[in-house]
Amino acid sequence: MAEEALATRKKLLGDAHPDTATSLQNLAYLLESLGNDTEAERLYQQAIEVMTKAGARMHSTTATILENLGVLYRTRRDYAKAEPLLQESLDIRTKILGAINRDTISSLDGLVTLYERMRGDTSLDDLSTAEKLKEAIATGEKAVVIARRRAETSEAVVDACDWLGQLYEKRQDWAAARNERERALSIEEKLHGDGDWRATDARMALEQTLRLAQMTPEERELLLKANSLNARAVALIGGGRYAEALPLATDALATREK
Repeated sequence: MAEEALATRKKLLGDAHPDTATSLQNLAYLLESLGNDTEAERLYQQAIEVMTKAGARMHSTTATILENLGVLYRTRRDYAKAEPLLQESLDIRTKILGAINRDTISSLDGLVTLYERMRGDTSLDDLSTAEKLKEAIATGEKAVVIARRRAETSEAVVDACDWLGQLYEKRQDWAAARNERERALSIEEKLHGDGDWRATDARMALEQTLRLAQMTPEERELLLKANSLNARAVALIGGGRYAEALPLATDALATREK
């Protein structure tokens, strides 16, 4: 039925009409739901081209198509393609629907989820060059802005601030790292009270940042190495690979005791 609707609209309205784009979008969504994301991708792209040719780039239908294609790329973990599409969808909806419209909120949620996925797929060890770290920090800063737009006081903001604080620590930008840690702590205290374990964790993270700032470069390198070893050990333990985790956990403890 979706294919018939598309064929009819193309015949009656032509290839550059918003209703044709809607039919393309509907067919793409159905194909994606059935697991044919390659063909869905092509049809989403075609639908965007139709809306652009029709002079309707700044249109709610365009925002929906952009969002759907962005989510498809996000699912594939093709974050470089997903981010600009989801951002444009948000920009369009904010301008034509307003900041508190439910579709605008949906676009915000889509970006928040994207940055959460990007954060989950990146470890500090991956950021081995200054350029990679710079790119990660730029993304982290955008993630904080988007999370704060969604809700100024939320765990999403805390998570974004925590990750950005870690990135600033890796760059040894202690003032910036301290700001993010303090923001995260303030939010946790507002949400849960200063005696809650989440506030305690945030306070400990801030204390570590302050401690790192006072250390020599050699001492910082040792502590960061221990943290990395510990994180790898925790991941292995979570996967039931206890024998592999043991030497890493032992090394992490020995390094921290120094």
